[in-house]
Amino acid sequence: IKQFKDSLVITFEYKDGDGDIGETDPDKNAIQVKDSRLSKPDYYFIKPLAPPGSEISFKGTIALQIKSLFLLGTANSEITTLELRIKDRAGNWSNVITTPTITITR
Repeated sequence: IKQFKDSLVITFEYKDGDGDIGETDPDKNAIQVKDSRLSKPDYYFIKPLAPPGSEISFKGTIALQIKSLFLLGTANSEITTLELRIKDRAGNWSNVITTPTITITR
């Protein structure tokens, strides 16, 4: 990934047993992404994946675009991984997904 120029798209599969993944309020973020180089995660909004109020079981694929990867130090490249998890509207967190190694360059 070239810092400030390239974006990263992480595609992963999910399964929701009761249809409560995603938020109707855009100020509530349901996807947590933690860069292994940092101490705190970033959060991303995801719209409801099933009609709000429904209780249906479904599965699918999410493609999350990460635009903000950049070098933290003065080296010409850095290596990191990202950990992702989803929080449903009931407050339950999913299992953690860890990406393969990502190299960020100048």
